[in-house]
Amino acid sequence: MNCPDTQILAAYIDQSLTVEEKCAVEEHVKTCKVCPVILATGLSNFGVQVAEPVRFVFNRAAPLEALDRIVRIDDSSIVTSRTIDEQEPFFVGHYPDQPIFPGVFIIEAVHQAVLCYATTKGKQAHLKQVRSARFQMPVEPGCTLESSCTCIRSDDGSELTVKAICTTAKGRVAELKLHFALEDGHD
Repeated sequence: MNCPDTQILAAYIDQSLTVEEKCAVEEHVKTCKVCPVILATGLSNFGVQVAEPVRFVFNRAAPLEALDRIVRIDDSSIVTSRTIDEQEPFFVGHYPDQPIFPGVFIIEAVHQAVLCYATTKGKQAHLKQVRSARFQMPVEPGCTLESSCTCIRSDDGSELTVKAICTTAKGRVAELKLHFALEDGHD
């Protein structure tokens, strides 16, 4: 599969392609595992809003869109963030007098970050086990949750161990250890 060069992808992001060029990029992105992540990170892997591309890549439905931004991604780690909207529907019942972002959504934020990380490596990741989850402080509406994930691949490349530290401006909110199976992505 021949991916478009970065100038074409940059023009796609800037919305400066012709209709035909735009359609060609969108058709390619439907079957490519790498280009959606490149588009999601804005070619720079730093601080670009990615709500739409992440939904496209991972086909998540609300309220499971756990990533707003990819802050950084490299060979062995990914850092993502999500601003917690005060109007999220789950806050009504979790908890009415003191709304708290559900812990399972913190796990999902790390899960989605790892899916993105694996995609950049041409792999698909499948969550096999939550080895540990320590919630240390509540995440409140209006906070920005940052998930910093260290990804360690097994020698044969078939497994991934992830150690994640999740923080807000108030400090560390969770520490997670997750285990994933890896398989080659499908072009």
